[in-house]
Parts: sequence; structure tokens; C-alpha cells
Amino acid sequence: MKQENTEISKPAVLKIKSLTNAKRVLETVLAKLNEFINGVGWKCTIDDYVLDRYSRHLVNKALEHGLDVSRNSDFVVELASRLSNVSGRKPTRSDLATYAKREGLDCKSDAYKSFISDVESTAAETND
Repeated sequence: MKQENTEISKPAVLKIKSLTNAKRVLETVLAKLNEFINGVGWKCTIDDYVLDRYSRHLVNKALEHGLDVSRNSDFVVELASRLSNVSGRKPTRSDLATYAKREGLDCKSDAYKSFISDVESTAAETND
């Protein structure tokens, strides 16, 4: 059956049965929103949120490989930008090596190479 006509109507308004219930629902919703934006803030953009999540992921991956990096370091910010596709400019491995050296990382170490390889393979999985 093919629909011939469409109709536009205003949104339905749901009435909450009691003020007590409304307060509990509002508190639950606000708690979920606060949890969702944790670490980024209410004035963040979607790009900010994505970069924050990638940065957290990178720091955790670095720790798994025995590397100590700061979440706000140029290295993590640039790598997060490269992997998240948020930035139009993608740093090269050479750029990352420069930032890594500033962070005090040895780019020739097995831990660093393993970290970069692990992160890139993880990013390939999430971007497909």
C-alpha cells in the first residue's frame, strides 16, 4: 500500500503524572548528561567531545604499553586529531615523532612502535 498524503502535526506533549516523578526523571536525565560530557564541559562542540574521548583512549593505550604521556600534550592532541578525522590537517609519523620526543618518548623503542601500531589498528577498526 502506497501512502498518497502526508500530514504534519505539532509534537505530542506528554504529561508527567506527579511533581515527585518529574523531579526524579529530571535528576536522572541531568545525571546522564553530566556523565556524557564529563571532562569536556557544557560549551563543548562535537569535535571537542570526540577529541576528548580519543585523548582518553590514547593515554590508556600508552599506559598499556608502558608509556607515560599527558592527556594535554601536543603528542596526544595531534595523534587524537589525526585518528579522529576531526582536523583537516593530519600529522605525519614524522610530526608525531617530533611531538613524542618533546614528550620525552623514545620513538625507536619497541614500546613506542607497538603503541603507534596498536593505536592505528584500533583506529582503522573504529573508522570503518
